[in-house]
Amino acid sequence: MKQAGLAWISFPYSDFSANKIRPALVVSNDGYNEKRSDAVVCAITSNLEKIPYPVQIGQSDITGGKLAISSKIRADKIIQASNGIIAKKFAKLSDAKFTEAIAQIKKLVSMEQ
Repeated sequence: MKQAGLAWISFPYSDFSANKIRPALVVSNDGYNEKRSDAVVCAITSNLEKIPYPVQIGQSDITGGKLAISSKIRADKIIQASNGIIAKKFAKLSDAKFTEAIAQIKKLVSMEQ
């Protein structure tokens, strides 16, 4: 997987009781991704309710694929995903939106509140 790539992933619920296939954004860098059998990803949701640290995305924010409906990147829902649970790559996020997603992750882990 390439950084800023979008893929369908079997994402676990936060209590690990089950999984759901959902889109995700690859945030780990290409050097890491090439050396490992996994990638660090953020969940993407079509639920547009208020969530912490969101990044709104639409079709105009991706290339090489199609985003069915407006969605939000969940910078607060990050996992390390084995290549085995990555079902299908489908697009790439624009540089501007990827930068926005990384900024939201930085806010999440910042010591300032």
